[in-house]
Amino acid sequence: MVVMNLGEAIEMAKEQERQNRVPGWKRYYLKHREQELARRKEYRENNKEAIAEYNHIYYRSRKLRKAVASGKGGIVKEVSHA
Repeated sequence: MVVMNLGEAIEMAKEQERQNRVPGWKRYYLKHREQELARRKEYRENNKEAIAEYNHIYYRSRKLRKAVASGKGGIVKEVSHA
C-alpha cells in the first residue's frame, strides 16, 4: 500500500495527463480535417494538368536515379571539357 498526500497525488495526476495529451498539431489537424480535405480536393480538380506534369517529371527522375544507382546506365549526359 502506497501512502501519499493530496499534493503529490495531484502532481502525479497532472504529469500523467501531460504525458497522455494529444499533441497540439494533431488536435488542430483533427479539428480542421474536413476543411483540409475539401481544400485538397478543390486544388486537385482545378490543377489536374499541373499535377499530371509534376507526377510525370517526378516518376521519370526517380526511374532514372534508380537506373543510375543500380548501374544500368540510363540517360546520362556526358560533358566534354575541350
